[in-house]
Amino acid sequence: MGRAIEWILAVFGAATALLVSGAATRSAAGDPGALSVLAAVAVLGFGGFVAVALDGKGRSQRWGAIAWLAAGALSALVLLGAFSYGPYLLPAVLALAGAALLADRRRARSALHHLGLFVTGALGCALVVVLANLGGWL
Repeated sequence: MGRAIEWILAVFGAATALLVSGAATRSAAGDPGALSVLAAVAVLGFGGFVAVALDGKGRSQRWGAIAWLAAGALSALVLLGAFSYGPYLLPAVLALAGAALLADRRRARSALHHLGLFVTGALGCALVVVLANLGGWL
């Protein structure tokens, strides 16, 4: 039953990220910077889903870490886009983090270590977006 809940949360998180990026892309068609950020949202949401899906297939332990990084990076986009697309991404962050947390509990892994990966993903994404906006290359 726990594995099914992980899948449901991962699918919901990925679908939410894809829907938000798709809906916002239509309104930001003239702004290439916004389109780059929204494409990153779609990639992060789908990447988190793939990580959760492959984590349960007996593959490498790294897939759980990737799910945590994707959730952290999306959380940075929630904060940076607080007045536009951010609130719509919050369910995706919660769903992907929930799926990754359930995967950690199922495999008896330390969630504390992965919480550090969540923060690393958030700080890394925030740094890239801030530097891109300062440098004008996004």
